[in-house]
Amino acid sequence: EPGIRPQQVRPAALASLGGFFAQAEAQAEAWLVGLCSDFYEPARCGAPLKGLQSSFAKLADGLVERSVEAKLLLLAALAGEHLFLLGSPGTAKSLLARRLSKVCEGSYFERLLTRFTVPEELFGPLSLHALEEDELRRKTKGYLPECDVAFIDEIFKANSSILNSLLVILNERRFDNGEQSLKVPLWCAVAASNELPDSDELDALYDRFLLRRHVSRISRRSVPDFLRLTLSREEAGAASAPATLSIEDSWELQRRAGTVDFPDELLVVIADLREFLAEAEPRFEVSDRRLARSVRLLRIAAAAAGGRTVVEADLLLLRHMFWDRDPEQGQLVTEWLLRRLGESGDGKKAWSFLLEGLQTRLRHGARGPGLEAARRDLRNLQQAASRAMLRLAHISRNAPNGPAEEGRVDRFFWLSGNERRQAAELGEKCAEEAERLQDLLKEVSVLIQTVAVDDDLQREELLAQRLGVKRVSKESKVRYDEWGDEI
Repeated sequence: EPGIRPQQVRPAALASLGGFFAQAEAQAEAWLVGLCSDFYEPARCGAPLKGLQSSFAKLADGLVERSVEAKLLLLAALAGEHLFLLGSPGTAKSLLARRLSKVCEGSYFERLLTRFTVPEELFGPLSLHALEEDELRRKTKGYLPECDVAFIDEIFKANSSILNSLLVILNERRFDNGEQSLKVPLWCAVAASNELPDSDELDALYDRFLLRRHVSRISRRSVPDFLRLTLSREEAGAASAPATLSIEDSWELQRRAGTVDFPDELLVVIADLREFLAEAEPRFEVSDRRLARSVRLLRIAAAAAGGRTVVEADLLLLRHMFWDRDPEQGQLVTEWLLRRLGESGDGKKAWSFLLEGLQTRLRHGARGPGLEAARRDLRNLQQAASRAMLRLAHISRNAPNGPAEEGRVDRFFWLSGNERRQAAELGEKCAEEAERLQDLLKEVSVLIQTVAVDDDLQREELLAQRLGVKRVSKESKVRYDEWGDEI
């Protein structure tokens, strides 16, 4: 019938059979159906950010093996964060930044730093007119303090004469120009380098770039596609497209992200990941600022993709935030998260042993304090296994069902193809473990109903049928100790 789920049919059928255990199993399955009712329906999502797919398409157009970099750049801009790209020259790093400025039709600034770069090259020359009035003020038009998108190449060549002002611009969007403190309209800065910082004084600058990505050269198998795309673009000529996102859109998204729920259990996972990285090899101390901004960015990523809550798959984005001197730390983050989230049902083996132990106790009869202890232990087992089963079902429900549909933004838009596959496999694994726990919970529920029978002889007769307990005749007089065990 319409409105009747398949899961509701079996309990009703069992209830119609009659007999204690048919009724008990019907109640157990009905209880499980009610417990899992929210998970039988697909996860609900809102509408993704308007213009998200077209903006991504504009960034990635004609590029091969750069979809992850394009998504990270777009996410950094929407969150008001900055992106660091590590890699050799000629890997489309500056091209992506220039395209971002076209996405929002904003002003663009680009500079290659050297050890001899002076402040005038980044912040503008000193105003001669201001000097005549005994003021030290710069002409910032066309320079970093007045741009929307910036690309700074060889960022770690920055010297002490520009470092402090650069830090303030990146972190606070502010520039001190003489006696004035100017608000900087910077939407997103992209920094590039083919090396990592080698001094402590550059660590603060490095930490300002929340998202980090190692950009490799195009793989050998993709070179023919790359060359064909290059020739096609030359034949067609460059085409300009209108803006698809604005800085105001990112502000509105950031406000909307405040309504996205961030479950406490996922915050605990992130806190544990931080501790793990602090003790792992190579060691990485995640700063408080990076930790706080990472959870903020995850909420924004979820909101942009239409999510109403942050889910387990979103945490895979942390691989682009939680690495320091070695990009391979990102893979370590992914492996740890998949292992930790896959252990959400951890304890199921122990619960199976607990259930077997309880069944053994009940096979020998249970009366008095021993009966009460068995009832209590069964209830505790039911509660613990129920929580684990619901957690596993939640992960399964909120996992990708398959590869992304080309040209469409779905809830897992920000994940790479490999990350999406890993999240889908995690969901399948959790679904299987949740089903196994449901079987355990059905048996626990039946036993709870069985030991709840008040009449000793009737209860032991039922246990004899269910577990093979030694039958007790009404004529025999059996003595029990204070724990309910037969003497």
